[in-house]
Amino acid sequence: ADEVQLDRLLPAIGALLPLGGALSIDTRSARVAEACLQAGACMINDVSALSDPRMAEACAAHPGAWLTLMHMRGTPETMREQCQYDFLLGEVADELAPRAADALDAGVAPDRLLLDPGIGFAKTADQSCALLASVGSLRALGLELLVGPSRKSFQAGLIPERSAPERDCGTAGAASSCIHQEVTTLRLHSGKYWDDGRAAAGIAAQAPSAIPPGAPIVRTD
Repeated sequence: ADEVQLDRLLPAIGALLPLGGALSIDTRSARVAEACLQAGACMINDVSALSDPRMAEACAAHPGAWLTLMHMRGTPETMREQCQYDFLLGEVADELAPRAADALDAGVAPDRLLLDPGIGFAKTADQSCALLASVGSLRALGLELLVGPSRKSFQAGLIPERSAPERDCGTAGAASSCIHQEVTTLRLHSGKYWDDGRAAAGIAAQAPSAIPPGAPIVRTD
């Protein structure tokens, strides 16, 4: 419920703001987003990509705030049943594009809107790897990209001996692939990684020609 989210989030925002870090809030509720932005948060991460019709308007009312729209089918409880795609990349793009248009129409500035392909959300492990291999193609939608590959379950088949908390090495490979495809923002558990190469190789094998050279800026805000 909104009240539960606000009871937990607002005191945390108040405690963290003096430390000077940028705060991102994960919520599907426009009411929660609005209250958190007023309290000092600077980004809203909406995994439902505007399931609350007021979300874009709430974020647009705070011109300096970022809004991330993530691709997902169903809900976190039902998404595993909705992994059927005829053309994965195209369908992800087709389903994100109208949500992005709605956000822009509501007044969210293009340079404050990011798209997240939703790695692991309504995607199998193979689909997540394939999407990561060509994620840069989503830049054709004209907006910056945010990707969260950190410790995700798609790595289990690539580095099977490592549990989720030990997947920072694989995350480094996935993050490297994203950076070379001009993904500008990464959502990570840790900023200190080593890469043994298997995750990067597993992703690149899905589309060997899909990783062009580039040197984008990686933001952590």
